[in-house]
Amino acid sequence: MRGIFLISLLLTAIYRRVQGSEGDTSPAFHSCTWRCQHTGCAQVRENIEICGTACPHINQLPIPTALRLTRWSCEDDCRYHCMHELEDARRAQGVPNQHRVIKYFGKWPFQRVLGAQEFMSVLLSLGNMLAHIHACLALISCCSSITQKPYTGHFKMGRSKSPCTEEVFSSMNAATPSADAIVSGSNTKSVRLGGVGLHYPYLGLWLMYSGIHVNAWLWSAAFHVRDTRLTERLDYCSANVVVAASLVCALLRAALPAPKQYRALGIMAVGLVLAVTGWHLRYMLYIKFDYGWNMRYLRGQVNQSIHE
Repeated sequence: MRGIFLISLLLTAIYRRVQGSEGDTSPAFHSCTWRCQHTGCAQVRENIEICGTACPHINQLPIPTALRLTRWSCEDDCRYHCMHELEDARRAQGVPNQHRVIKYFGKWPFQRVLGAQEFMSVLLSLGNMLAHIHACLALISCCSSITQKPYTGHFKMGRSKSPCTEEVFSSMNAATPSADAIVSGSNTKSVRLGGVGLHYPYLGLWLMYSGIHVNAWLWSAAFHVRDTRLTERLDYCSANVVVAASLVCALLRAALPAPKQYRALGIMAVGLVLAVTGWHLRYMLYIKFDYGWNMRYLRGQVNQSIHE
């Protein structure tokens, strides 16, 4: 359930409306951005204007380092300042319902921090990424502390100081098939993954799964720093891969220790998931980047993962 919660959180983080929002479609916003890109000053109210925009070709002002590193253009910075100027003007008017904050380009008008559009979302994404990295390292440490003996269907603590508790080893034992399902021939064969004497047969599977999550949260953070065409597509595609990986790992975890005939069915199901995911990504990237369709597709995949 924890994995499903994190997937749902990731899907919530990338959701946005495909249609123009109330703020960026208003005439006042368009007038402000047009004026700003030609004068270097964002102005909505009379006698109040912001002229420190990142338009050095107009106002001859240096671009702050944070904005330069996060690649804010003159147009982007004008949109940002006009958005906040328009919100300040709406609040100052005191008209009923004008206190309601509206969206711009599908997002709320947050204050940027160090060039990041949604700073708290960046921190949350990086926090999730670090949690997966920590879990990867902990799993590797646990497996490395297992005694280097032929696998017999039960894990034992090694002589070295182990970072794992007895509960962790008990759960690994409970989640691992019998020795006959892993080791063929005699008991003198041990399971080795990645060239290291690690006896947990699903280590590679979970490391791959965690790596996919790390990649997804990295691009989620990049997307919340700067919403560009590239970061948007990398974020959406990574989220799709996370959902597909959840299904694939569930199928492989059930199929690998199963009898041969059921194992073949599991592998076929994995192939189907990969084919559907590849088709969906191709549609999103090369045919139509449809937000509504993408969310319906992902909700269906998450529901399937829950039932798995």
